[in-house]
Amino acid sequence: MEYNLKNTNSIEHVKTSKSLSHFDTSLIMNNSLNQSINSDSILWGLWLSRIFLPSLGVADKINLFSCINNGYTSIETISQYLGMHKQGIEALICFLTSISLLNYSNNEVSLTTISKNYLLPESLCYWGNAFV
Repeated sequence: MEYNLKNTNSIEHVKTSKSLSHFDTSLIMNNSLNQSINSDSILWGLWLSRIFLPSLGVADKINLFSCINNGYTSIETISQYLGMHKQGIEALICFLTSISLLNYSNNEVSLTTISKNYLLPESLCYWGNAFV
C-alpha cells in the first residue's frame, strides 16, 4: 500500500493505491472524552476486544471490583485480601486505571462511576457475566 501525504493535513486527505472507502475514519476521530461518564460504551469496546477482555475477566473473577468497593484500597491490602502477588495486582490495577475503570491516586485505588454501575455483582446493570 502506498501513501501520498503531500499537501495533506488530516486523515481524510490520505490517498492510497487501494480504496479506503470501507474504512470509517469517524471511529478514529471519536474520542471517549466526548462520551457520558455513565455510558457503558467503554464496556462495549472491551467486550469486543480480544486483547483487553481477558484482563477484565480476571479482574471480575477474582472479585477485584467488589474488594475495592468493600474498602480495600491499597495495592498491598488488595493483594493480601485476595491472596495474590502484589506485582500481579499492581499490573492489573495499572491496566484498569489506564482504561478508566479504576482511579489510582495517592496510593489509593477507587472505583470509577462506570465500574460502580457495571462491574459490581449487586449492580442492576452488571456486565460481569459477559466476561467469562
